Amino acid sequence: MNNKGFVLIETIIAAVFVLGLFTFMATNIIPLIGEYDRDRNYDGADSIYAAHLIRKMILKSDTRKAENLVDLPDNERYYLFEGDEICYYLSNYNYCKTLLSRNYLDVRKIIITDFRITDNFRSYAKGFDRQLSSYIKQMQSYNNTGKEGIYDFDRRIIVSFNDGRVTNIELQFDKGQEYDPTTPMTPPYVPPNGGKFTITYNSNGGTGTMTPQEKLEGHNITIKSNGFTKQDAQFKEWNTRADGNGRIYYAGEQYSEDQDVTFYAVWKTCRYKKSVIQTNELCSENETGTCSSNGQGNTFCCNSTSECPNPGRKYITLCTYVCEE
Repeated sequence: MNNKGFVLIETIIAAVFVLGLFTFMATNIIPLIGEYDRDRNYDGADSIYAAHLIRKMILKSDTRKAENLVDLPDNERYYLFEGDEICYYLSNYNYCKTLLSRNYLDVRKIIITDFRITDNFRSYAKGFDRQLSSYIKQMQSYNNTGKEGIYDFDRRIIVSFNDGRVTNIELQFDKGQEYDPTTPMTPPYVPPNGGKFTITYNSNGGTGTMTPQEKLEGHNITIKSNGFTKQDAQFKEWNTRADGNGRIYYAGEQYSEDQDVTFYAVWKTCRYKKSVIQTNELCSENETGTCSSNGQGNTFCCNSTSECPNPGRKYITLCTYVCEE
């Protein structure tokens, strides 16, 4: 066998090895990475805290309604609520709607089922969305040994959120627990304007338009460059007051305040500063030197000592555009 044959065989062996390596990674390592990315959204501290708030809300509701909520039907053994549907079963309806909204907990689904997670329930869970079914698949069974008979209702809440987090928490209470409708729960903090703020740009005497920006609570936004124009003026900066006595902002700067704001354009007054160059050409007219752009202006006949040092001659106008500081 010649050298070319050996090279071909070595190439085939190397290709088979590389293909096998990639196959191994695709079937073993990549799924593990995906499973890790998914599992890190499970039972985080913030989602467990949110589930505690939901449990507290249920327990603070009128138990006559809460009892109906957790009295599970025999043929299903669970209740599944989309978004804030559970609020219709609770006496503190308005608080519930606020708590579960996108501006606060941002809840996607709530499931109430038996305290112990059974294989039968896991089979039901296969019909749920992927976010819930994959979480329930890995849940432990839980054992309420020693607690049985202590509570009238012994249930478990499973909560999924719109950002992919999932968690669960136990729900246990008695029919006879005290309920005082005169002391409702304090509504949770809700961001002003639903967590959205508007940044408006004002020409402040100039012309043109600029599209407002929308800022989300807790997020910075980059201030726009000026898009206005004003005759005989040059843009200087943005200000929160039209008279320029507010806070100064510059284009490209990060705005972090969680409130609506109007940025007013602050202008520098500009003018042409003229100078003249004398020529040797004599003339008798009385004309004026003018500027229309930076650089050389017109050539004119000057017969005024206020315009030129030696009247009766033609002069060239030199123009320099100067703006105040």
